[in-house]
Amino acid sequence: MHPFVWNVDPVLGHFGPVVIRYYGLCFSLALATGFAVWAARVRRFGESRAFAEDMLYLGVPAVFIGGRLGFCLFYAPEVYRAHPLQILAVWQGGIASHGVAVGLVVALWAFSRRHHVTWLRVADYFAPAVALAVGWIRLGNFFNSEVVGRPASVPWAVVFARHDLVPRHPVQIYDLLMGPATYLVLWAVERRQIRPLGSGLLAGTF
Repeated sequence: MHPFVWNVDPVLGHFGPVVIRYYGLCFSLALATGFAVWAARVRRFGESRAFAEDMLYLGVPAVFIGGRLGFCLFYAPEVYRAHPLQILAVWQGGIASHGVAVGLVVALWAFSRRHHVTWLRVADYFAPAVALAVGWIRLGNFFNSEVVGRPASVPWAVVFARHDLVPRHPVQIYDLLMGPATYLVLWAVERRQIRPLGSGLLAGTF
């Protein structure tokens, strides 16, 4: 059985000088999904609409700034130390998920201080939102033929032709499927009411 060959152009289309990429579309869907789940959860637990919307002003910059700095500092620190203004060249790409994670932790801490709510409660609110949002990013990685898996001989192996000609595990799809699975686990834990919201159980489980 021949492996599936993936050789899709990561550019969705051009609109004048603007280039629309699948990754950018997926990133936008991740932000929209994350905020929608967050807003629905905090409203269900009695928080105001203003409380929900205020996360946009901290969370969105944290995602972009944390992700960009994470990429620059973790993957090519010598390049960006020599040319620090290149950090601002976001159109050239480069966002690291662990930088995003650090940025969001800081944003949640600042948000909790601003609203006089414990950090653990905010994190418990937020964890299911991240679980559903992160899969979109991995789908974007799949379109970019990046973050590829190890060589594999399984029937569902994928050749990422823009990367190399080696059949590999489609780990981006694995991560995509892990998101809803993680959300269902968090939902089950919350339904059991083992500990009250704000104990950090949901965030810790995530």
